[in-house]
Amino acid sequence: MKYSLREAFRCLVSKELERPRRPRVPCLTRQSCDNLNLVPLLRAYSSKQTDHFYTTDVEEMQHAIAKDTYRSEGNEALVLFDPVPGSVALYRLWSKTFTDHFYTTSESERDAAIAGGKYDFEGITAWVFPTQACGSVPLYRLVNEVIEDHFYTTDATERDEVIAHNGYIDQGVAGYVYLAP
Repeated sequence: MKYSLREAFRCLVSKELERPRRPRVPCLTRQSCDNLNLVPLLRAYSSKQTDHFYTTDVEEMQHAIAKDTYRSEGNEALVLFDPVPGSVALYRLWSKTFTDHFYTTSESERDAAIAGGKYDFEGITAWVFPTQACGSVPLYRLVNEVIEDHFYTTDATERDEVIAHNGYIDQGVAGYVYLAP
């Protein structure tokens, strides 16, 4: 589900989102914000493949490090393990041609990347918010078109540094997540 800023505000004020001609959808309440099932979004990089890789699956990350030349870069963020009202899926795609993992919350962007024959769909990595909710922070999305690498970070300073020094282009916010401890 995607909410506009107006709808999110109305949701917070009324405690319930009311859309014309649609059933009512529950909003996040303070209680639901306190009970989110959060898991680490693990980050790794392969200089051989020039690819950043993100997953919530510890075994999958261990395999990538042991077998696929990735080096762990720690926990990038905390993300929702299960969907909650107002959250959206963070889709993972892989391009064997570009050796690039690509993550998006947009179904149309996902479908276009698949239809173009450049990426294969690998599933849902996690659930995130499309707008700031419950103290979440932006997960910035960047791309380096020369090396065909998508990069995601919650750190605005890191985002600015890779733009200034590593050839990445800012693509905005992929979604809203929580800072890793």
